Amino acid sequence: MKFFIIALLFFTITIRSQHLKVSRLNSHVQSYGEIIEEKLTANNFHITYSNSGSTAYLPSDLSYPCYWTAPSGIDWWLVLYSGLFIGAKVNDSIRISGVAPFGSKWQPGKLFSEGQYDTSDSNCKIWKIKRSLDLVDNLKEKNELISNYYNWPTQLGALWNDINNDSYFSKNIDEPLLLGEETLFNIMNDDVDTSLSAVNLSKSSGLEITQTIFTYNNNYLDDVVFYRYQIINKGNHQLNNAYISMYAFVEIGNLLDDILGCDSTLNLSFGYNAYARDFNHDGDFNTEDTPPAVGHILLQGPLVPAAETETGILNGKKRSGYKNLDMTAFSPIDEDSPPFGVPFYRDERSLHYTYNLQKGLYYDGRSYFDPVTNKATTFPLNGDPESESGWLQSMGYGVGEQSYILSSGPFNFAPGDTQEVFYALIADQGVSNLNSVTKLKQLARNVTNFFNDSLANKKINYNPTTPEDFEMLQNYPNPFNNVTNIIFRIPHEAKVKLEIFNSIGQKLLTLVDRYLVIGNYSIPLYANNFSSGIYYYRILSNEFSSIKKMIVIK
Repeated sequence: MKFFIIALLFFTITIRSQHLKVSRLNSHVQSYGEIIEEKLTANNFHITYSNSGSTAYLPSDLSYPCYWTAPSGIDWWLVLYSGLFIGAKVNDSIRISGVAPFGSKWQPGKLFSEGQYDTSDSNCKIWKIKRSLDLVDNLKEKNELISNYYNWPTQLGALWNDINNDSYFSKNIDEPLLLGEETLFNIMNDDVDTSLSAVNLSKSSGLEITQTIFTYNNNYLDDVVFYRYQIINKGNHQLNNAYISMYAFVEIGNLLDDILGCDSTLNLSFGYNAYARDFNHDGDFNTEDTPPAVGHILLQGPLVPAAETETGILNGKKRSGYKNLDMTAFSPIDEDSPPFGVPFYRDERSLHYTYNLQKGLYYDGRSYFDPVTNKATTFPLNGDPESESGWLQSMGYGVGEQSYILSSGPFNFAPGDTQEVFYALIADQGVSNLNSVTKLKQLARNVTNFFNDSLANKKINYNPTTPEDFEMLQNYPNPFNNVTNIIFRIPHEAKVKLEIFNSIGQKLLTLVDRYLVIGNYSIPLYANNFSSGIYYYRILSNEFSSIKKMIVIK
């Protein structure tokens, strides 16, 4: 009885500690748009996402952010908090954007140019579509999925199938690109400067990022979640020596008993349990089920110039003279103790610490030295747990609250440039906690082969495509009631003015009057104070002007 009471007390403290930890992390998500959450449950993963970039987010019902159902039917906690972030240098300053160890700096919404963003509802939501609607019992959820399908936001960069091969999304002809069983999409930017977390001390880099998440529900890929990120530099500065990183706070079962590792040959970072048994998602101490292992794979890294004989991929197209970077660094973080402990400061020191971790260094800039080979490395803890070979994390290296950073870089990121990266979140379970890592590595090989065979060269259609000429399209919807979108394309940076007139030619308002970078734009017009009737919108630049009619119906 005494043991039961102690175990129950320990478990209660554990749950509270986990919720407090995620609440602290989530509190760093500073945004001008409403934070919206969405759940993914199409296969063995059960994950809550936020529209501010968290790929494991403490939901409003205080359930666990990311857990996984084992073949036994038992649910296991896996990841407490995770997401993508980018670090770079502008002149002598370090800029960090995204879900980094010391807070989040993505905000929901589209970025038009540095300092100009749109956080309207359609730009901030997470768009979710599903293949098997007959499996959805909730009528409200089913109607939302149908609405998302028929209003798929290609104007924001959501992927689609070009059925009529005209390179533009034709409504009611072309279709959303539904990858696997379930696809989620949202758009974010880093144009927010606050002082509420260390990362948010960084100035904006002018980045817009779209996130596409998809899963399959077959036996082969039941334990995998895929992530595609498209990042556009819409700022005014070149980002030098940039790194793209995936951050994950690992929490397999109970607190304080997790271990980290990496396998650079598989582009894999992972976490596993230090013990053969642990508490599961339901709070039961498992005497029969083995703790699983969890990890992230970099499937496609950023594109960089290379020898003419090499070939890289961007948006499904092969590019001669380029290559995609592999995983270039792994950084373990022990929340509790050295040598992987990282001090937290609400000042620029944390920016330097984070950037050093992205480069595969200790937070203070020292190199890692492999104690087995006695050589410098950017891949610490690169041994094999089950065979007990290589550099392994042991009690001497800390076992506790663990997180890791999987990085790829460096590369230079000029204004107007686009990068595309793919990751996969995977989990597997073996006959022991160490064998779970062996099984995870085999799954990583299978997932990488699937991606290279089926996804890497898949033709990607997305708006915006790079415009060749100025063009203004008909607003959509038209006629409309309270809100419509005015869509136009510009082939290079230009000062653009977008104005609204009534039927007798009186100017009512100016929606845009600033310099815009190359791209496709969708500007919302809110007509709450407009009466029914005919209105006109006009676009002006030094090289182009156009005017079109629209109709308001109240």
